Amino acid sequence: MRAKIRMITSHIDKHNERVSLSALQDLVGLINKQYTPMGVEHDPRIPPVGRVLSAYLEELEDGEFAVDGIAEIFEEGEEIEFRDDGREIPVGELSDRLRISPDRSFRNSDDQQLLEEMRALIDGELVPQIKKSVEPISLMILAASFAAGGIASGFLNKIGEDAWDLFKAKLIGLMNRKEQQNKERLLAFEFTVHQDDHLLYLETILANPTESDINKFLEEGLRRLDESTPRFFKRRHYLTKVVFEYKGDQLRVIFGLRKDGVPISVDLDK
Repeated sequence: MRAKIRMITSHIDKHNERVSLSALQDLVGLINKQYTPMGVEHDPRIPPVGRVLSAYLEELEDGEFAVDGIAEIFEEGEEIEFRDDGREIPVGELSDRLRISPDRSFRNSDDQQLLEEMRALIDGELVPQIKKSVEPISLMILAASFAAGGIASGFLNKIGEDAWDLFKAKLIGLMNRKEQQNKERLLAFEFTVHQDDHLLYLETILANPTESDINKFLEEGLRRLDESTPRFFKRRHYLTKVVFEYKGDQLRVIFGLRKDGVPISVDLDK
């Protein structure tokens, strides 16, 4: 089913911020070059409910502007033919540095100071998330890129053996602070994995992680991701992203995403 949707306007929003006309124009150009998945309140655990096929700029009666889109809404049980038209969903970029990406719930001064300490400790990048939705969850993302089979060893190398324990302690402390805010806390590890000229995007989510959960994922979960990667690269002609949940020492696939933005079931062991 197709529908017209209003994506964003130049009006001042609930955060007392506004998007410039030039930024809206850039957004239209970007959307028309790719498939944009439609998530639910920025919760990365929920498969997209549709995809934006195209977008255009609309002038409003009050002189402001809006980006409107034509979206395809997925229906339950629907089989959608794979679109191999040169457009794909956006995925992570290759980088030699670890990127720390907090959402708005980490904007207080104490959190900002701790985030800067973490960034400086590993000579990483601190890039806040940009989202305009209601925030029922607190989301922290750690992103990096690796060669296939090199996630576990590469993650340690990007942080540095000398900084490893201190960085991990600061990360755990930061996530524990959010527990007092009565929000669900998500810690996501977003890895762009490359093999030859092919890229695969692996996202692993830890919900309300304890110190033990984080330690176990870093010690065992990264290794399990390395073991699973070859199976996914066999499907690289259409598969571009796999989303996992790590809970109770178990790595479970939540869903996969095709290059054209359609969610699919993916078996971890096949």
